[in-house]
Amino acid sequence: MVRRRAGASSFDECDRCGGLWLSPDTLAAINTQAETRADLRPFDQPSAAQSGSRQKGAAAASYRRCPQCRKHMNRDSFATGSGVVLDICRQHGCFLDNGELTRLLGFIESGGLEKARQRDAESLKAEIVDLKRRKVLAGAGPAEMPVQWDAGGSPAIDLVRWIAEAFLRRG
Repeated sequence: MVRRRAGASSFDECDRCGGLWLSPDTLAAINTQAETRADLRPFDQPSAAQSGSRQKGAAAASYRRCPQCRKHMNRDSFATGSGVVLDICRQHGCFLDNGELTRLLGFIESGGLEKARQRDAESLKAEIVDLKRRKVLAGAGPAEMPVQWDAGGSPAIDLVRWIAEAFLRRG
């Protein structure tokens, strides 16, 4: 690995495969700072053969070891819908294969990160609504009934649903 510096960010580049080792701070700066993305872009220029095969999933997944602690890293999607899987050591940083930084930057700059955050928030809201419904169906008393079941729903309609479900449970 060769130590590199781009603007305020520093990272390591593998001289064999062209992959990049980023610290947690550098990855966070990529997410939030356009200047950091611009500084790093020239360091990830995949060949056409490499980027085509990686995007099609032709390369087998393998678990890398963290270059600092030598423990196996986790593989995790950068964000919902990004198509970029990072090798992550939560303590020390992440490894991006050659071409992955370019795909990651394209995802962020096309608004993908914000869309992923919105999808994740909507998914959490739906999960909360479902958990509240399950609680009521499991026999929670009226004092524990949620005030509102659906985002944007009406408390009166929710009350009618709750009463109907209570009768159906007894009937």
